[in-house]
Amino acid sequence: MKNKISLAILCALVLTATACGTTESTKEAVETEAESTETATEIASTEAESTETATEIASTEVESTEESAAVSDLADGCYETYLLAEPSEFAEQYVSSIEFKDSSVVIDASFFQIENNDWDNRIGVDKNVYTIVLDENTQFTASGGDADPEQMTREEFESYLKDLINSGLGLEIKIENGVATVMDIYS
Repeated sequence: MKNKISLAILCALVLTATACGTTESTKEAVETEAESTETATEIASTEAESTETATEIASTEVESTEESAAVSDLADGCYETYLLAEPSEFAEQYVSSIEFKDSSVVIDASFFQIENNDWDNRIGVDKNVYTIVLDENTQFTASGGDADPEQMTREEFESYLKDLINSGLGLEIKIENGVATVMDIYS
């Protein structure tokens, strides 16, 4: 907009100089106006570059935040807990709450981490609120006894889990590359 006004003023000065006869002061005014127009163009260009740089920085910050949120709070491994509101004499590990989000599950729980599928080699994981990342490949199952695990959709699993809170059943979560590969409710 400033450039258009400057150009209009420049044209008016040129016409005035032509109509009234060219004088040295009119030439100087025209040259000064032309320099002002160039300076305004340079400032606008610098402002545009600054805006692009700020946009790039903001975009990088968003990508960085998304990347950090794309990994579970728990290290890769197999985790076991029990669907109990508090610890009992039979089960030290328990779940206070569990909430499914868009691409994760937030669970307030304590766990045993099972090393190499060796139940005798269990490491306690303190009770805390953990975010576990889910993706389209996460399997949701229910298992027990000798039967094969029953596959469920995420929605079915979430609904099933709500009905089983405080049931004492087990909950197993396997994490690979920062993402849950399996969530299994078992008896």
